[in-house]
Amino acid sequence: MAIEIIIRVAGIAYDFTDFTDFSSISITDTQEVTGDTMRMSVRAENIIPSVGNEVIVTDGSTKEFGGIITTHSDRLLLYA
Repeated sequence: MAIEIIIRVAGIAYDFTDFTDFSSISITDTQEVTGDTMRMSVRAENIIPSVGNEVIVTDGSTKEFGGIITTHSDRLLLYA
């Protein structure tokens, strides 16, 4: 199976898999009402993700993470 990183920008799904630093991905499973948190670094040139964009991480047909960008910097902080 292959990991795929999709970010919806302006309602259009873009594949950021090739632009993601996989060593930077960190998912914290809180099992609390606050939801899980994911941090990752992406290299973006023409399409730049921003706060409010949806992020979906899949491994083959299995959804591993889904959330919304809540903060944006050199790294993205996401909440499910």
